[in-house]
Amino acid sequence: MPPKPGCYELRFRLAGYEALIPAFGLLFLVVGIVPPESLAPRVFFIAFGGLCILPYVILLGSRPIAFGADHAGITLGPELPTLQFSSVFIPWADIERISLYKRVGLSRQMGKSPGTYIGIVVNDGEPAASFATRRINTWRLDRQRLAAVTAAFAPGVPIVDTSADR
Repeated sequence: MPPKPGCYELRFRLAGYEALIPAFGLLFLVVGIVPPESLAPRVFFIAFGGLCILPYVILLGSRPIAFGADHAGITLGPELPTLQFSSVFIPWADIERISLYKRVGLSRQMGKSPGTYIGIVVNDGEPAASFATRRINTWRLDRQRLAAVTAAFAPGVPIVDTSADR
């Protein structure tokens, strides 16, 4: 189904290093299916391979919106490393600014690995909590299209891009 006119919509897909996780899962499944000498390693390899593949199969099959911006606001889709399968909608009236930034180094929070992120800051000056931040890993953000949609529907909302500063 094509997106509505004046809407910027990106669907979930495998891209970058995220595509390696289901590939390794398939490798573990193959190793588990090939008959080793005992049952315990087979069960481990099959279970681990299935756990690596299952979230990707679900998201690839349903093709949810990874990022969307339209006349009503911004939709941030599911985030795989944290196994958060729900989407978050933030209306333009609540958005103070859109931040694009890079996270460098490891984090103790699950799913907060290094990479480029998009964060939505609401009017009270605080991020709208962890659900208003998404890593740009299974989709590619077109900054010009985001700027065009933002200028059309929320001209007072700035886009702060510090991702190229580091």
